[in-house]
Amino acid sequence: MKKFNIFSALLLCLTACASTPDKPAPAWVADVQSVYPQEEYLAEKGLGKTTAEAEIAASRAISRYISTTIASQLKEEARLFGSGPTEIFSTDITVIESELELPTIRYATAWFNKLEAQWETIAYINRDEAWTTAYEAELRRLVETFFNIYGKAEVERDPVRRFAIYRGAQNYYAQNLTRQRVIASRIHPAKAQAFFADLDRALSELPRKLDDARLRAVIFIHTNNDDQNRIGQIFERALNDENFRLTRNRAEAAAVLTVTVNIGETAGANSFSFNPVIMASLAGTGGIHFSYNSPAIQTISTMTRDAGLKRVWNVLAAGVERTFPVEFRQRLASFAGEQ
Repeated sequence: MKKFNIFSALLLCLTACASTPDKPAPAWVADVQSVYPQEEYLAEKGLGKTTAEAEIAASRAISRYISTTIASQLKEEARLFGSGPTEIFSTDITVIESELELPTIRYATAWFNKLEAQWETIAYINRDEAWTTAYEAELRRLVETFFNIYGKAEVERDPVRRFAIYRGAQNYYAQNLTRQRVIASRIHPAKAQAFFADLDRALSELPRKLDDARLRAVIFIHTNNDDQNRIGQIFERALNDENFRLTRNRAEAAAVLTVTVNIGETAGANSFSFNPVIMASLAGTGGIHFSYNSPAIQTISTMTRDAGLKRVWNVLAAGVERTFPVEFRQRLASFAGEQ
C-alpha cells in the first residue's frame, strides 16, 4: 500500500507539471539588446540542460567575447607604443580565457525552451558599475605610476639616466598597463577612451623622446690591461644590445665606461698563479651610474705563464659574458624606480 501511495503521488505530480501552462519567453530571448542595450551592458546568452549549465555557458561567452580580440589589440599596442630597438623586455600577449578576472556577473532568470529542451539565460555585466568598482581605482594607480616615471625622465639632465628612465616608463606600460587597459576598454569603451586620453598623448611622444635620449646617451669605453681588446669587445656587445650609442672619441661621450683588468699574477719557483678580476664603472654627468666586479674565480695555477694567461682570459671572458649584461640591465631598470 505504501509503494502504491508513493507511485500515485509521483504520477499526480508529473501530470500536474505537464499540464502547467508554459511561461512566455522573456523579451531577451528574441532580442538581447532590447533588455540589455550594448552601451549599458556586456551581455551574452547561454544554453544548458540545467540552469547552472546555462549560466556557466553564458559567463564563458562573455570571457570569449573579451579574449577573442585581446591578443590582436595587445600586438597593436606593442607596435604603437612598446616595440622597437629601445625596449628591454618583450610583452607577453598570450591571453587565456581562464586567466581573465571579470567583475561581478549577474544572470537573468532562466527560461526553459521546450522546443530546444534546454534552459536559456543571460549573463550580463553593468558597464558603469564594473568600471567604477573593478577598474577605475587600479587603472588610476597604474597610470599615475607611469606618469611619475615619465616625469622623472622629463627633468633628468644626465643623458644616460634619461634614456634609461624613458625606457623604464615604456616597459612599465608594456608590463603593467597594456593588458589591463585592453580588458577595461572591452568592458567600457567610452569610459576607457576618455580615461586614457592623456596617457595616449604621452605614449605617442615616447618613441621620439626615447630616440632623442638615445642619440645623446653616447658612451666611450676605456679599458686597462686588456688582451687585444678581448674583454672590451664583450662590454661593447652588451652596450649595443641595450641600444646605447658608442663612440671612439672620448670628447663626444656623455659617459665613460672604465674597465680595468687585474690578472693577479704571482710567480713561484716552478709555477705561476693567477687570481684575476675585472672592475668596471660607468660614470656620466650625474656621477657613477653603475659599478661591476667580475664573478669570483678560484686561483688558476699552471706550470707556464702562457698556459696560465690563456686560461685567465678564457675564464674572465666567460664570466663577463654571463654576468655583466644581466647586472647592467637590472641597474638600468632600477633608474625608473629611484626617487
